[in-house]
Amino acid sequence: MTNDAIHIVDPARSIGLTANFYFGIVSSVLLIVVCSVITDWVVEPRFSGYQGDSPSNESQGLSAEESRGLTFALWAAVAFSSFFAC
Repeated sequence: MTNDAIHIVDPARSIGLTANFYFGIVSSVLLIVVCSVITDWVVEPRFSGYQGDSPSNESQGLSAEESRGLTFALWAAVAFSSFFAC
């Protein structure tokens, strides 16, 4: 798609396949840095005064409904994995 677009402007010019690969790597790293900076400097300071309820440290185990839900989730994951493996 990149070569098709550049051929509209200059038919003699071509871009190698690795150019998109390098662009993807650089843009991913840049996006990670920008998102981290925005989160640390803008978003997090706005929530610094939040004093929410802390969860209890006592482990109460799973209820029957939670255990049943986790069992269904396990079987669904196995079914989808086997479907996509075939």
